[in-house]
Amino acid sequence: DDDPAAAEAPSVVRTSPDAEIVAARSYDLSITYDKYFQTPRIWLFGYSE
Repeated sequence: DDDPAAAEAPSVVRTSPDAEIVAARSYDLSITYDKYFQTPRIWLFGYSE
């Protein structure tokens, strides 16, 4: 909560006539382990809503 290195999640608010719509982007994060290279892998998938 009080981490000075944490980035704030910005939200984009459109102006009139769509003032009530907030543009958002969501992400899925998957962590797998590669047995061949013996290392963890992180997969980040982003999509617009």
